[in-house]
Formats: sequence, C-alpha cells, structure tokens
Amino acid sequence: MIELKSSDIQKYKKILNDDGVFYSSENDYAEATQNMYSLCELMYEIANEELSRKKHLLKHPDGFYIEAEGRCCAICRNCINGRLLYDKWGMKCDSCQSAIKKKIIPNYVASDKDYKKHYTANYISSRYRLHHRTINKMIRNKTLKARIVPNGPTLFLFKENPRIDSVLSETK
Repeated sequence: MIELKSSDIQKYKKILNDDGVFYSSENDYAEATQNMYSLCELMYEIANEELSRKKHLLKHPDGFYIEAEGRCCAICRNCINGRLLYDKWGMKCDSCQSAIKKKIIPNYVASDKDYKKHYTANYISSRYRLHHRTINKMIRNKTLKARIVPNGPTLFLFKENPRIDSVLSETK
C-alpha cells in the first residue's frame, strides 16, 4: 500500500469536487484517494501481465498454455481449474479451443467480448428475457442457426443470423 501525501489527497479532492462528488470528512477523501491509487496499481499490474503474454506470444505464435488461476474462458465464460490456452484471440478452455480446431466456431468469437459479431444462448436469454426452451425451439424451427460447442455454449453468428435482433425482439 502506497503512503499518500496530503497534497495527493487534496488534488484528488479537487478533481472529485469539480465532478460534483463531495464527501463529509477528510478521512473519506483519503480513503477515496487510496482506493483510486490501489485501482491504478492493479490496472498497471494487469497491463504488465498482458504485455508479458503478448511478448511471449511472439515466440509462440500458435499460442501457449497458462495457469487459469481464476481466469475464465473468453468464449464460454466458464472459470477453469487448470489451464487455458492463450493466443492472439484470447484465453480459451480446451473445449472451446477444440471447437475452433474442428471449425465448429470461428476464432474471432474469443475476442468478441462486446457481442458485435455473435451472441450466446445465455446472452440472448438474459438480454431478451427468453427461456432456453424458447431459444432451443427457434433452433429446431430453423428460425435461428446455431453453432453448438460440445461441453460448451451455443453460439449464434451474425453472419448466419443477419436479422437476429429483430427476430428475437418479435419473439417476446
């Protein structure tokens, strides 16, 4: 933990006050400042770790395994005990990596964290408030074309489902 100077706290207090954030005591400002410093330290550590992995990727362009240590697969979002494959697309569990090798799903879904190119069944269920049975019925009726990862998620690629948002909105 970093030892804060009074001037650091006063600078952060001014920033907070300028943004319309006010605390009732100097201790609260000191705690907020300490929390911001701690967050910055954490973000710096994460950025260094990612930079280190990117450098290691230059030596191993096909990817390499890392200990999961509480991290989650970028595709199925499951937290894994053991290891994850890290490549230019992100971290993947063995099931999702196997699906990519078998061409069940494309690589890019691992880096599509904002759902710009695909949806998962879980995302659809949450966003559109649809039960999984309804989604499965849409797959059976061929209203939606799905990519199913064995022991993993069900994915819907926008390329294969160009009207997915309107179809799902109409289903409600």
